[in-house]
Amino acid sequence: MRIGAYYYAWYSGQWQWLRKTKRASDPPILGQYSNDVYGDVVNEHMRMAKDAGIDFLAISWDPSSSYGHVIDAAKRNGMKVTALYESLSRATGEYLTVSKKSHPYVLRDLESISEEFDEECWLRIDGKPVLIIYVSRNYEAPDDVFGEARKRIGDIYLVGDEVFWGSSPDPNRCLVFDALTSYNWYQPQRFFPGSGKETCDSFLENIRKFLGGCSLKRPYWPVAMPGYDDSSVRPEANHLPIPRLDGYLLRRSLQDAAAMNPDVVCVTSFCEWYEDTQVEPAQSYGNLYLDILKEFKHEHPGTTG
Repeated sequence: MRIGAYYYAWYSGQWQWLRKTKRASDPPILGQYSNDVYGDVVNEHMRMAKDAGIDFLAISWDPSSSYGHVIDAAKRNGMKVTALYESLSRATGEYLTVSKKSHPYVLRDLESISEEFDEECWLRIDGKPVLIIYVSRNYEAPDDVFGEARKRIGDIYLVGDEVFWGSSPDPNRCLVFDALTSYNWYQPQRFFPGSGKETCDSFLENIRKFLGGCSLKRPYWPVAMPGYDDSSVRPEANHLPIPRLDGYLLRRSLQDAAAMNPDVVCVTSFCEWYEDTQVEPAQSYGNLYLDILKEFKHEHPGTTG
């Protein structure tokens, strides 16, 4: 099976992103790489990812980010990439929805992303360029906007972030996409609050139960997470963290993913430090999470490239 990981191109010095997170005193082993756009850090990320058995990176897409530089580094290092289209930040200021009036903006963005589809490093499945749509479940009339996208830019292998807590995904919505996924399963009421294994186990058990009740009409790409903690960047939300437990959650979520025999497993994330879901090495835990992925890939080699 392929392993993909979500990648964030936060290289702009004006973000000062790490200072806002719980890792302010526990930075990446590469340091605060905010001023490095073209150089050693992004290349080292590619090397780390490949060595860990990650087959592709899904780059958070925003035209103001260093997205293009990451693609250049991927080409230099033989890494496959796709884009995670950030639906909510790219909509027209509407909270947690992408209505029909936002569709022209979405189509403009997708046409811009499609300019990269001919790159040799772009991930393809069944000959089609892959594109992941963040929270596609929040789109009004997804068949309209994505149908029009296919007319304008050709056939795309669209992965919809349709599967999340609540009711089983609408079969008609599922058919709009080529595959389905869940970017992130975090929701505070879905696990036993605490700091030990019972917290992780209750979280994973609830995911298994929910998926068992879903009737999905497309292949599902399960997600594996090392943990979650956004308490420093969203203190007003008072979100309970999901502990890492020295790799326990990542190992268990990878086991659950493999049990579904999927074509692709998505890891949230390579470097999303805001929500502390990163597997990128930090000073406190070193290469632990990349080593876990490497071991998993060795046990489940499957398809690569």
